[in-house]
Amino acid sequence: MTARVPRLSKRIAWWGRVAAVLAVSAIVLYTPVDDVFLSQDPIGYGSQALSIAEGRGNAILVTRDVYVPGIYPVGTPFLLSIPIRFLGPDMRTGIFSIHVAAVLCALFVFLIAARVRSTVAGFSSVVVLLSSPIFLDASSMLMSQVPTATMVLASMWLFLRAQTASGLFLASFLASATVLVRLAAAVWPIALFAACLIRFPPSTRANRRVLLACAGANLAGVVLLLLHNHHYYGDLLRTGYDYWGWNVPTSFSFEHLRDSWRLVTQLSGFDSLYSVPVFAMAVLGIHALTKNHDTVPARSCLLLTVLAVAGNFLLLSGFVLKSVLYWVPFIPLVAVAAGVGVDYLWRIAPKGVCLALLFVIGALGALTPAPVTASFPRAVDQIRYLIELDGIIEADAVLITTAYAPLTERVPGPSKDRVFLPLARPEMYALRQSGFFRQDRDSVSVPRLIERIQGYLAAQRPVYLDKHPPYGAMIDGQLKSLLSQLELENTDTEYLYRVVRVDEAS
Repeated sequence: MTARVPRLSKRIAWWGRVAAVLAVSAIVLYTPVDDVFLSQDPIGYGSQALSIAEGRGNAILVTRDVYVPGIYPVGTPFLLSIPIRFLGPDMRTGIFSIHVAAVLCALFVFLIAARVRSTVAGFSSVVVLLSSPIFLDASSMLMSQVPTATMVLASMWLFLRAQTASGLFLASFLASATVLVRLAAAVWPIALFAACLIRFPPSTRANRRVLLACAGANLAGVVLLLLHNHHYYGDLLRTGYDYWGWNVPTSFSFEHLRDSWRLVTQLSGFDSLYSVPVFAMAVLGIHALTKNHDTVPARSCLLLTVLAVAGNFLLLSGFVLKSVLYWVPFIPLVAVAAGVGVDYLWRIAPKGVCLALLFVIGALGALTPAPVTASFPRAVDQIRYLIELDGIIEADAVLITTAYAPLTERVPGPSKDRVFLPLARPEMYALRQSGFFRQDRDSVSVPRLIERIQGYLAAQRPVYLDKHPPYGAMIDGQLKSLLSQLELENTDTEYLYRVVRVDEAS
């Protein structure tokens, strides 16, 4: 009986720590629905999520009542669609799925760091993660980075704990399935399989059985991706990016290597003041894991962290884009390494120094500007403006807008009776795939727009013109031609004009 009491108290203390991590993470990472960051990419994910919630599959609305397969794989839109099904057709409610994924990220960071080192390392890792401006930024967007990070950490957690071939199969399968959430995460299953090869060299029959299980799991993930591509895009090897006309292979080039200095600054901690102490602690953590490499969890954590970060660096070196968002799925691994570094310092330095260091990391993170959301002011302003129009224009209003068509159709709030006349031409390549090219070409021509506007005015429907700066709009000559034929009057809303009549004399 006396032996059970300490054991029970340890369990209670452990679950208390887990509850504390969950509670603090839920508070720090929470994003109200009205504050959800929306720009073209999040709108794309949200539009596909709405289509799934409505039973239309992984599609995107490109113009009124016309759906084509979406650009992004089904994983993230499916996750976003879950709260939308229960809370109504507002894509911003998909943020609750992102919130759950972000909180689980923090939990896995704590569990992994505590397993490979100590509870101090676990709590320190959580502080580093919750202070990361990039991770906080990504947690406010309807995008794939945070769910991918959750799957990366979950498969890593399973890999650290796995003792049998079946356990490693599950870890490898989850890792390979990350490509259904984010295609750019393909480096992760490769890194995990490489770690399997190092951890289980094929020198014994038992190890070969383990490697066969890991290889089978990766093959199953590849088959799932191929079936996904065939189902949505009609070809085993065609992805959504190919379908929408973005040639992925040409996005990789040796010419892009000259921009790799950006990756070096991101990795070495010189892209922001916040990153400097985090980078220093991560290096110290890698050193500590190297010294403690005799334990399976520590060795596995070290292998996966180094392989994943190095693999992502190599991938991005030749890639045309160098956005910090491509690091988000692996930022939690850096947080774990930094937490281990703080624990190492905790054992050799005064405790006050370590606490002060964590405070500095948290303060610098709070003071660092948002690296992503702050860079899209025009798109965000336009989308917020379109959302605000829900409470301004009539339920049966017609809005002529320069906004990208999926934005106008899928922003939260619009009445089903409203009509949007987009001046922007939707993606031609995807429309050619769907056979809608000719109708779309006609719908954005000036004579066709004038004809439709006259019809709505004759039916006594209110017609408005959104004069925000063009966002993928018609060429200036066409826009000027349209404006020259409309008689407008001001409204109480900036950038919103009411169409009084069509000047037929023009």
